[in-house]
Amino acid sequence: MKPLLLTVIFPLALVLPAYSGDSVAEDPAASVKSPYGVLSIVGDFQQNHLLLDGKRLELPGGDSEYASLSLIDKYSFGDRVTVLISDSQGASCQLYRFVTLGQKSHTITPAFGTCDDGPKISQDGEKISLQMRDKKGKKVRFLYSEGKVTQNGKVVR
Repeated sequence: MKPLLLTVIFPLALVLPAYSGDSVAEDPAASVKSPYGVLSIVGDFQQNHLLLDGKRLELPGGDSEYASLSLIDKYSFGDRVTVLISDSQGASCQLYRFVTLGQKSHTITPAFGTCDDGPKISQDGEKISLQMRDKKGKKVRFLYSEGKVTQNGKVVR
């Protein structure tokens, strides 16, 4: 039985591409183009950096050296582009941030969330809502509006 198992696994290993060591920046899903520049993520797992036109952006709240970032979605609001990113500081907790790009400046919200990695995301005009559950199963709502995130009506800092 073992030789048959090896016969099945070994040919599969031959057709799988080898890891090339390329940075995440070469993945088209790791960048977002906007009229205000290209927002991208570079680096390896747990050591990602957020860049705007190749310049590193600092994440509010520290720990930017150990972030595992992903681009989730892009929203256009008049003269601004807002990008939702995930910020996983560890395998057991995925948080979120909004990055807003404008003609003269950019802003990044503090990380927010309940460690629920499957929020329900909806948009109403220039407001974006993320509904998720906390560790007790209770629903929590985060709302992005005018560059700020609120949790059940209170500004996230």
